[in-house]
This record gives sequence, C-alpha cells and structure tokens, in this order.
Amino acid sequence: MAQVSGIEVRFTGDTRDLEKSVGRAQSVISNFAKSTIAGLAGALSVGMFVNAGRAALNFADDIGKMAQKVGMTTEALSKLTYAAKLSDVSMQELQVGVQQLSKNMEAGSEGLAALGISATDSAGNLRSTAEVFADVAEAFAGMEDGAGKTAIAMNIFGRSGAQLIPLLNSGKRGLNDMGDEAQRLGVVISNDAAKAAEKFNDNMTRLQEALNGIAQEVVQNVVPSLIELTENIL
Repeated sequence: MAQVSGIEVRFTGDTRDLEKSVGRAQSVISNFAKSTIAGLAGALSVGMFVNAGRAALNFADDIGKMAQKVGMTTEALSKLTYAAKLSDVSMQELQVGVQQLSKNMEAGSEGLAALGISATDSAGNLRSTAEVFADVAEAFAGMEDGAGKTAIAMNIFGRSGAQLIPLLNSGKRGLNDMGDEAQRLGVVISNDAAKAAEKFNDNMTRLQEALNGIAQEVVQNVVPSLIELTENIL
C-alpha cells in the first residue's frame, strides 16, 4: 500500500501468470543453451574424429614408406616407433638410426663386434634389422651409461645413436612389452593397411593436382581479357 497526495493506493493482483511466464522463458533459455552446447560438442567431436582419421592415414603411409627404407616389416617398425615415442625418440631419429644399422649390418660394424652381436645367422644370411636392433637393446640394458656406451651407439646407429640410448636401455623385454602394448592399442600397421593409406594419399595428391590444372587453364584463358580490361581503365 502507498499514499500519493493523501490518496491511498492499494496494489493487489495475482502474480501466478507472471511467474509462469518467467518460468517458461527460463526454460526456453536453458534448453537453447543446452542444445547450443551439445551442437558445439558434436561439431568438435566430428572435427577431432576427422583430424584423427587424417593423422592415422598419414602415419600408416609414413610407416609404409619408412619400412621400405630401413628394411623392416611395417608391423615391426610400427611397434618400434611406438616404443620410440614412449622413450622421447622422434620418428626421424629412429629412421636415421635404423637405416645406419642396416648399412652397418652389411658392411660390418666395430660396435656390433664389440657387443658380440652377429649380423648374420648360422647359414651366413643377414638377420632381420629388428632382431639385431633387439640384440643391441639387450646388450645396452646391461651396460652403464657413459662415453663408451655413447661411442658404441654412434658407431652402430650413426649420428642418431646418442638419441636412441633411452630406447635401447629398455632391453629386449622392454621392447617386446611396448610392442605388445602397441598391438593392444591398435597402432600396429599391417602391410596392407600401409599400402592402402599410401594409395589413398596418392589419389588425393592426384586430385589436388587435377584441380590445380583446371585453375591454371581458367587463369590462362581469363588473363588476356583482364589485361585488356585494366588497360582500358588506365
């Protein structure tokens, strides 16, 4: 109740309709916010899935190409790559090191000889690079870190030798355990998967080049007209 110029004014009324309206408005706003957040979350999830798919394709393609360079199967290499990641060894460092190991297995290596590791089997055939790498890891696991160990690593693996020591220190069992973990996680790449990824990426490159060719043709046909137009303006 209020008084205006001596006149008593009494405010009364049923506010239930107003409260219902406010409640409905709050519900609409709440639902809109929830749907907006859900939409954003969905878009982010799709984007993350697409990016993960692209990364997986590129990784499979890279493993396939790298396996050809270092003389290992894609399965063995992808397991070793996973182990390298856990040891903070880059894929590039691993590739350089394993390539050098392959060369030294054929040419002979003082480092391998010092560790008592043979690059050939009883029949005189070269052993697999993965087997010899595991033998080196087993030897390194029992050695103390130091200048001598680093020198042997660099003799066997070249300039990446020192960077590979944390991985080699895992030993043969450690490498096997990490390889098994890679298998469980589904990151071991088969030869067929690597070939399929390589083919897909090659087709995407061809498609991009075809689009570039169309664009170039259009530009070549349009440029003379554009030159004439600009000369008339000037």
